[in-house]
Parts: sequence; C-alpha cells; structure tokens
Amino acid sequence: MIYRISADELVDGGLTIEDTKVISQILEENGVAAIHASAGVYKSGAIVSAPTAVRTAVFSDYAKEKEAW
Repeated sequence: MIYRISADELVDGGLTIEDTKVISQILEENGVAAIHASAGVYKSGAIVSAPTAVRTAVFSDYAKEKEAW
C-alpha cells in the first residue's frame, strides 16, 4: 500500500515535517510500503499547484527527511 501525505501543510497550525515523521513511522509499522510525500494544502495557496517556473521535484527534500528517523 502507498500512502500519500502532505509532509508539511505550509500553514500555521498545520502538519509539519516533524509531525509527518511520526505519522510515517506509524504507517510503516502498520504495513504501508511507501509514502508519497507532497506539501501544502489549499489554504497554502499557489505552492500546491506550482507553476512551471518552480524547479522539478520541489518537494523532494521532504522525502530526504525519512533518513533522519
């Protein structure tokens, strides 16, 4: 099973990468084979649907955070 999560919601009071690290560990312990990490929510604005001027794989740094577990 693959689970998609916003690694950082980019809004005050929203999920942060630190929250997501904890959630991801729980998901992995319960059989999730892969995490599809994105970032932002509708409230965080244009970053959810990044324009073409934004670099490729703009959220890939969040995926690297798994190594810090």
